[in-house]
Amino acid sequence: MLCATCVSIFDQDLGSSVFSPINGQHHASIANVEAAAAQGCYLCSELTLDYDHTDSATETESSFSKSSLSFEVTTHSINSPSGRLAVLTFESADGVLASSGYEIVYTGDILKPPEYDAYLQQTRADLAKEPWRVRDDGFPTSNAPVPGSTGDAEVLQIAARWLKKCLDMHPRCNNSSDESWYPKRLLDLSAANGQRVIVTDEVKPEGRYATLSHCWGSNVSIRCLTSDNLEEWKIGIPDQLLTRTFHDAISAARMLNIRYLWIDSLCIMQAGEGSDEDWQEHAVAMRWVYSHSLVNIAAARAESGADGAFTTRADTYLRPCHVRWKRPLRVSNTAADSFWTIRRPERHQAQSLRTSPLYTRGWVVQERFLAPRVLHFGKDRIYWECTELGLVEESFPVGFKDSCPEYDTSVSWAFDLTDESLQKGDCKESEGYKSPQWVWSRWQEVINGYTGCELSFPDKDILYAVAGIAEKFGQHFNHQYVAGLFRQHLPFDLLWQNKGERSEDYRAPSWSWASIDGQVHFTVEECPYCDTCCNRFATVKNVHVDLVHEKMVYGPVSQATLTLTGYLWPCRIEPAQQAGTGLRQRIDIHWQASGNDKPPEGPLSHQNPIYWQVARGKQYPGWSPAPIDASIIWGEADIDDEDDSIAGFSNTGHFHAWAVPIMEFKVPSDNRYANHWGLLVKKIGNDQYERLGIYRVEKHIMHRISADESCTQQDICLV
Repeated sequence: MLCATCVSIFDQDLGSSVFSPINGQHHASIANVEAAAAQGCYLCSELTLDYDHTDSATETESSFSKSSLSFEVTTHSINSPSGRLAVLTFESADGVLASSGYEIVYTGDILKPPEYDAYLQQTRADLAKEPWRVRDDGFPTSNAPVPGSTGDAEVLQIAARWLKKCLDMHPRCNNSSDESWYPKRLLDLSAANGQRVIVTDEVKPEGRYATLSHCWGSNVSIRCLTSDNLEEWKIGIPDQLLTRTFHDAISAARMLNIRYLWIDSLCIMQAGEGSDEDWQEHAVAMRWVYSHSLVNIAAARAESGADGAFTTRADTYLRPCHVRWKRPLRVSNTAADSFWTIRRPERHQAQSLRTSPLYTRGWVVQERFLAPRVLHFGKDRIYWECTELGLVEESFPVGFKDSCPEYDTSVSWAFDLTDESLQKGDCKESEGYKSPQWVWSRWQEVINGYTGCELSFPDKDILYAVAGIAEKFGQHFNHQYVAGLFRQHLPFDLLWQNKGERSEDYRAPSWSWASIDGQVHFTVEECPYCDTCCNRFATVKNVHVDLVHEKMVYGPVSQATLTLTGYLWPCRIEPAQQAGTGLRQRIDIHWQASGNDKPPEGPLSHQNPIYWQVARGKQYPGWSPAPIDASIIWGEADIDDEDDSIAGFSNTGHFHAWAVPIMEFKVPSDNRYANHWGLLVKKIGNDQYERLGIYRVEKHIMHRISADESCTQQDICLV
């Protein structure tokens, strides 16, 4: 429900202004907003939360409470070409409060309440005397009781309906599961003692199983399966040994009539004789554990086992908020005078899950991606996700895909269960499926998102925790997987940037993103399958990978080398003076040397210096830039590890490296961030090189390098 002032935003005939923003005044003071929120106005209740989180000083709160608000409504044309999605924002007159956008989504199938016209007349009258007043709008959902906990049986009935509909009516959600496959162990929730461990080779399960995604927490006091308690737990696991999250997951599974549940710490031996071998066996099978499950129960809100999956909540933000809006649409068969739903993305979309504790865990990226369907227990509501329905939540259990098909329900996630091309083994361009380049870009997005998550043991798990996803993508690409990269995507996929540091212990070669602690971002998104858009200046001659476990092709490596055929160009890296930041460095490709300032071995006859600026490093006083010359080309680069630049600068104020050109776009564009990209490497002996980072140059420069007769192609062995 809305107050009279909020209703007035939509109670106007907009004529043909679908393309133009709508502006106006909201409440005359924050005090009025708070009064409306106290009566249950959906928008004003949300606005008070924005106010509570402002940084206004105590002495300014009094004046802020008197500040008026304004609003603006704009069409969200990117995601909604039909005009069936708009964004509403608010701002206080003093600028202290600026709310994030509220989405207004067309939902034309909502029936008009019988007394709605009279309700509008009353709200118009309220504007003059009680603009904060909230009246009953007559929608059945406005006063519907909301269960006080996400673990309530009524809430789980919504989940049960989602599950039944998915099993009965979603063929694409059911084409990847093998109902005859079971993990090595499961929890049988029908045991006389509550729950017990069964070994599926000894006791054949009678039905499907669910899985659990959860956070262990920093204080790991979870009782785990070991070789010592396995036989005891085959009889029964006492309730007092289970965490609150485990209790809640078991309750949810039982209310969904699921007899079996897989929980990692209770089904994989964590200590004792044979535990290492047991963990390795499960690591290989992890893809099948989740992909063959009935549903994955995700305790998204819980930071540890003590928090639980279920939570209590207020009802204000759970009730759908509908409003009639006379807004013209771009679709001719859609009524202009229709009903819309107001929703805040932070509550109703994937953003609310992305910020949950569970989805900061690296392992959960794979668990969510592989499961055919996921039941998320969020901060104040439950969510359902499957291939055909997308992401929905209990306030909008049918979602918006039918009435607003262009509305992306999974926006902002690095990967998407609704991608049809990832549900089949064929990624050729055809109706309903995407091109190989598109699937490749999804792989890049998975790694971008995955590396932004946390792993408790990154040196051990960095490649394990994404192996199941890699194997699934590998079915499409059908070419060699090398330390976190696919061979056919090289050398383009060597051009990644990072926001972390290189691991001190070896876990991947320097040219692999898996060698980095921190988020990685792939910089070049053009197609690696053809040469229509760019010229490549390095090719893969050979890749050699030694696996830690021979049978796990997508798992960790003990060592790996990559041999490129390309150019090596000597360069000098210097700290650059950058006003205000001190975080830029310059790279200078030199054509001469003097004194002890000797470039690395290689051709030295270059005619024109090329200067680059490199992110990272520190500003050094007393450094003076080289004279400006028309032959100088400016660009940027990133050094992977700050220790490399600090160590290099400590003695001479600069250090030397090699540039390895990778590609240039065939058609230069001023709108493109860079037209030339390459690697920076350092020589470590035995004709081997380690990656230092990447560089990029705005202009085409390869014609200068290739014109130098002393600069010829050679084999470059990267480790």
